Amino acid sequence: MIKRSLLLIISFLIVNCFFVFSQSQGEIDSLLKIIRNSKQDSVKVMVTLQMGDLYEYSVPDSAMYFYLNALKLAQKSNEKKWIAKCYNYIGILNQEMGDFPKSLENYRKSYKIYEELTRLPDLKNKRDGLLGMGVCSANMGVDYQKQGNFKQALESFHKALKIYENIGEKKKISDCYINIGVIHNAQKSDSLALYYFQKALEIYEESGDKGGMSNCYNNIGIIYKNKLKYSLALENYKKSLKIYEEFGMKKRISQTYTNIGVLYYEQAIKQARKKEEAKASENYKISLEYYKKALKINEEMDDKEGIALSMTNIASLLNELKIYSEAITYATQSLEIACEIGSLEIEKSDYECLSNSYENKGLFELAFKNQKKSNILNDSLLNIESSKQLKEMEAVYQSEKKQLEIDNLTKDKALKDIDLNRKKAENKKQRIIIYSIILVLILVIIFSVLLYKQFTAKKKANILLAVKNIEIQQKNEEITSQRDEIETQRDLVINQKEELEEIHTQLTDSIRYAKRIQNAVLPTETHIKEVLSHLTGKENPDYFVIYKPRNIVSGDFYFVAGRNEWILLSVADCTGHGVPGAFMSMLGISFLNEIVAREDVQTASHVLNEMRKYIIKSLQQKNIQDYQEDNSKIRNQYIAESQSVKDGMDITFVAINTVTLKMQFAGANNPIYIVRKFIKSESEKVESEKLNEANSETLKTSELYELKGDKMPISIYVRMDEFTNHEIQLEKNDTIYLFSDGFSDQFGGPKGKKFLLSSLKQRITGISGKPMSEQKTLLENTLHDWRCSNGIEQEQTDDITILGLRI
Repeated sequence: MIKRSLLLIISFLIVNCFFVFSQSQGEIDSLLKIIRNSKQDSVKVMVTLQMGDLYEYSVPDSAMYFYLNALKLAQKSNEKKWIAKCYNYIGILNQEMGDFPKSLENYRKSYKIYEELTRLPDLKNKRDGLLGMGVCSANMGVDYQKQGNFKQALESFHKALKIYENIGEKKKISDCYINIGVIHNAQKSDSLALYYFQKALEIYEESGDKGGMSNCYNNIGIIYKNKLKYSLALENYKKSLKIYEEFGMKKRISQTYTNIGVLYYEQAIKQARKKEEAKASENYKISLEYYKKALKINEEMDDKEGIALSMTNIASLLNELKIYSEAITYATQSLEIACEIGSLEIEKSDYECLSNSYENKGLFELAFKNQKKSNILNDSLLNIESSKQLKEMEAVYQSEKKQLEIDNLTKDKALKDIDLNRKKAENKKQRIIIYSIILVLILVIIFSVLLYKQFTAKKKANILLAVKNIEIQQKNEEITSQRDEIETQRDLVINQKEELEEIHTQLTDSIRYAKRIQNAVLPTETHIKEVLSHLTGKENPDYFVIYKPRNIVSGDFYFVAGRNEWILLSVADCTGHGVPGAFMSMLGISFLNEIVAREDVQTASHVLNEMRKYIIKSLQQKNIQDYQEDNSKIRNQYIAESQSVKDGMDITFVAINTVTLKMQFAGANNPIYIVRKFIKSESEKVESEKLNEANSETLKTSELYELKGDKMPISIYVRMDEFTNHEIQLEKNDTIYLFSDGFSDQFGGPKGKKFLLSSLKQRITGISGKPMSEQKTLLENTLHDWRCSNGIEQEQTDDITILGLRI
């Protein structure tokens, strides 16, 4: 059945291919591939709905075909949530096609299924059901609104609003507020409309939804205009306009320009009536500017309806300014476009405008002709409206006619029921006599059967007793056989357990030996002291290293070396942890030693660039540019390989000149922290020392600077730019920290969440004034307390490495 549905879909696409010329063929092919290969019915339903979405606005009949196919698939798999979703999709398409009765019917079917989901025990189905009920109620509200049934529309929107408030869906709540506000605006209830628009605006502002905010500002502006509060209306229009300009929404910008133009136009008319000629003239001028701005944008978009409306507005305003010739020009151009697109409303307005212009110029014959055309169009529009009303009256008549037929049938049925009851009463006595005789006969038969059963039961009991004895003997033999089998299997399990324990011991011993090898290539404490003492001249350099593998061996490594007057430091986090990570770390240490020994490598970024070349070459990683674009088979092979080979590392590399204290830094995904003291005066220094003696960390005496690395790893990647070389001038007593992401990724605390980099920054800043050895102890204690905050030590989730050095 599924294969047959797929063939139907493919055939349908072939027949209707000319309708989807503008669609992305790649997207259609990918959706068909998913339908063909997926084994899950829910995925096929989802993708079939997406296919329908591609045709929703261009070919609605085709969209309905896919939605109905999706419904069949959902009904076959009995996935209630997807059945409900399909009915909702079909209802929305019915609504867009103007078939409101069918739309409401499908919304109700969807609502009923979602309601059933809320009765299931699991919370996810309950929430999905409630959310679906809210969506269906809101969609029904839109249906009623489009039919002019504002009472039913308000009931549906309030029903949806109550559901969304119960489950905390703020975005949906704000949408309901907008819809309710629009209905109140249509009913001239400006205060109520304004109340709901402002409630929606509060939610949009809280969530930062600028699109919703702009729509609210625009609607609020319209309400204030209706209430003649022009300054407040203009303020909201401009807020809306600012957001539309920010996102480049030309259509919305044009509409807002028109709204502002109308605002100034209405003010100018009122001022002209009051004989405030100067103010009226200024507002006419501003209104004309906004109308022309709207016209310019509509011309850029080639929006013919928008162009015609803008020209009509300009022509009406020019008539008010008594610039009749220019008004005729704009009205004539608007009329040509309105006739082309078949907009009767705009044509009617243009003829009225031309009639006014010609009348004021004294060309009464032309004025009369245009007024006559306007009247004819007005009659046509009234006839169209009357036709709609007649259809609605016909629908009411048919409904009343059906109800009358139902009432007549009900009366006939009542008369037949009376006659039937009379006949039943006459036959009741006869049935009682017959039933009494039958009852006596049944009692006799039952008594005879009971006597016969007692006789045969005793006979059968003796036979069954003998059979039971035989069965018991057979059971005893089976139990003995099963006991022997269980003992054999127990011995086998014990042997397998001993073999597994031996294998585990051997593997653990091998990994522990690997740890010895890994520790041998890592810098020892003696080596680090020698390098730092030699280059800094300090007998006891102030530094610490925290190195905690998650497993026995680690995917992290740290590196300390000297080259001429430079100190070279690095901390890296290789792909994976445990044995795979250890292999990568060994390669990294080896490559790093080789690279820093080369004289041609002079910067920190150069080290990382070279390290990436070594890794890519050693792991035989390949970039997609290495393949020809027309060879799809090889490109597909690359994609499969690139998904399985993602090995590499994130690394921080630092080079510090011990003479000038200049530091070079380059990073692959990982940052570096620099903590600098900012105490300048002796009095501040004394106060800080007192605070340190009291173990107080409340006074901020240091500031942490973060230098971020490039957002790409040491491996093949979509971005293969050169790494950035940062140069920083250090000062004496600056403290630098290099680290992997292991510390910040540890879970713990009261809520069992990650420690996070922000907490690590705060902790490092607080302890940066203490000796480095004490900082190490405090950080280790912080990690232990975080992981054991609930009395149970959380498992370490990643390798942890931090290297700190005070200059």
